[in-house]
Amino acid sequence: MISDIPWAGPVGAVRIGHINGNFVVDPTYAEIDQSDLDLRIAGTKDAILMVECGSKEVPEDVMVQALMFGHQSLQSICLLQEKMAAEIGKKKAEVQLFPLQADLVELMQARAAASSSRSTITTPTSPRPTRPSMHSERNW
Repeated sequence: MISDIPWAGPVGAVRIGHINGNFVVDPTYAEIDQSDLDLRIAGTKDAILMVECGSKEVPEDVMVQALMFGHQSLQSICLLQEKMAAEIGKKKAEVQLFPLQADLVELMQARAAASSSRSTITTPTSPRPTRPSMHSERNW
């Protein structure tokens, strides 16, 4: 956000715990051990972009509240980045984008489709193809 590199950010991320019925932003390791939820969430001011979570069994409404709480919590990180960009950021560089050539895209899609149709599919009853050991291929 501060450099001249074009970027559609800002993006923020937080870790959310749930201890004794309360949500905790960026819990310590000791707090994570007590938490029944270990949620990692990243996003912009407008949307959640990524969610990873481990948990004990929690009700659906608690999970929804955790997502909303996490998204609300990362807002301040996004706002701070915007403030920093406004105060000390550089004007973004103009980058010329080149459109994809439709015929080249079609060619690559056809090659990828042909390649994937040649893939080996194994079932529990069919033997797996054998491969030489990685060590036997090396000459050093």
